[in-house]
Amino acid sequence: MSIPFCSACPTCIQGKTYICEKALSLGFGGARMDGSRTISVDGKSISSAYFQQSSFATRAIALGRAVVPVKEYHPPAMMAAIACGIQTGAGSVFNLFKVKAGQGLVVFGAGSVGLSAIMAGKVAGASPLIAVDVIQSRLELAVELGATHALNANDGDTAEEIREIAPHGMNFSLETSGKERSFNDALACLGMGGICGIVTIPNLGEPLTFSPVQLLDRGASIQGILLGNSIPRSFLPKLIELNRKGQFPYERLITTYDFSDINKAFEDTRAGVTIKPVLLF
Repeated sequence: MSIPFCSACPTCIQGKTYICEKALSLGFGGARMDGSRTISVDGKSISSAYFQQSSFATRAIALGRAVVPVKEYHPPAMMAAIACGIQTGAGSVFNLFKVKAGQGLVVFGAGSVGLSAIMAGKVAGASPLIAVDVIQSRLELAVELGATHALNANDGDTAEEIREIAPHGMNFSLETSGKERSFNDALACLGMGGICGIVTIPNLGEPLTFSPVQLLDRGASIQGILLGNSIPRSFLPKLIELNRKGQFPYERLITTYDFSDINKAFEDTRAGVTIKPVLLF
């Protein structure tokens, strides 16, 4: 089950369902598109239909168009993990950046989105392929998954370190951490014509201070990315196939928890111990 879309707005009609005009209301409005709710308690409707699936249950109601058939057996935990952050990270590299062999990619934040982008970058042949984070264990994993360099943002001037690795600047930067400093570093490290992709809200949506000169001088750009510009029904099978071939080992990001341990899953994720928690019933 992946991200919902209305299938009727102008962008959906163009096939760009990842930027559906109703995506936010369908995902977070707590109701179906017509305003009705899927769950009631003691006869009173309650907020439901989270992402049009609300799947913390033994049964779930989902939009048929947002469900992806899987032809072969795959562990349910892996199917639970792939449809959001992992798809977003990989899709940013494959679908929006369209990274070619020899092009430079730096990823800020080595969580499930960032590490998925690192794995996709390796498949695409990105070089250099740089991971930036503040948790050393995640940086070590990034190298195991294909990063050519791993930089700890607490150790100094990250943008300068990237420039030492790539004097002409990077072709692509992907900001997944939501930190203002990382956002500015992601812009500062770009080369001529470079693209900075953002998949989260820097500085929690508060105004940012940055100079647009560094974009204009380089003909560079900032691009907001939703779901990695992915069409789940065609893209998810590609990721599953890459995984089957051993080229996209995203199972290494997953830690499973019994549903009764949901609070520990949150705590471990906040602490950086867990990258992609999956709850089991």
